[in-house]
Amino acid sequence: MFQYAALYGIGRANGLKPVIVEGSSVAKVFYNLKCQIEFSTRQIRTFQNEYEYLVYYERRSNMFDSRTFSLNFMKNIRISGYFQSWRYFDHARTDIRKQFSSFGLDVTRDVNDFIKTSVSSFIFSSDEQQPDRDDIKLVGVHVRRGDFLDEVNVKKGYGVADKYFFRRAMDFFVGKFKKVIFIVCSEDEKWIKKNIKSSAMVVFSPFGMSPERDLMLLANCNHTIISGGSFGWWGAWLAQGLTVYSQKFPEPESELSLSFRMSDYYLPQWIPM
Repeated sequence: MFQYAALYGIGRANGLKPVIVEGSSVAKVFYNLKCQIEFSTRQIRTFQNEYEYLVYYERRSNMFDSRTFSLNFMKNIRISGYFQSWRYFDHARTDIRKQFSSFGLDVTRDVNDFIKTSVSSFIFSSDEQQPDRDDIKLVGVHVRRGDFLDEVNVKKGYGVADKYFFRRAMDFFVGKFKKVIFIVCSEDEKWIKKNIKSSAMVVFSPFGMSPERDLMLLANCNHTIISGGSFGWWGAWLAQGLTVYSQKFPEPESELSLSFRMSDYYLPQWIPM
């Protein structure tokens, strides 16, 4: 998603036509993308052999490089890298949000049904006779664990947030809003059910094997808590509410932190904790 958004933003900044390869994973999830899908893998090889083009390599994966906004528009260009900074596409954010909101019908139905059921359960259990739906705030919680726990990634600085971070972050939202439902998404179901607790209502996503459903679920929350990694980042960016993020990603003074400029990766209004 970062690569697609950066491609779109860089293309717009330079007056160039952004093109993605047929079969791109992002095109399998979103159904209203504006980057043209023009090449199969075989056609890409032919293009590379027959046409002159430049390859732009990013300097650091989580640092914005302003050179991308003044590319040589007289030649075809292929960008190579992760491009994990909001600055590459902030000028096109409204358009990109629309493109990244075009989930499939089955995904949309499943997510909307789950949210409706969660809210109905909250209302049914409420002490009030009929709570106002607009007063109920959905806070998405993304818990990134998985390969971040591998020894090599721990050494590099892929910090994993502990249960105390999530409790502090959840307490922040409980103190700010009277009626809160925390919707928790993670690939580590066992860990979250043991450790993610709050005085407010907590529900766990049933879509652990469907990343696109978890992403839409996070995107449809009012606010977000993220522990690290690009998946939670995009859920928060699409939700557009208050975002609390873990300062352990990346770990300070780590190898990973050398490729990070925090102000390029995290939005200025997001809250470190």
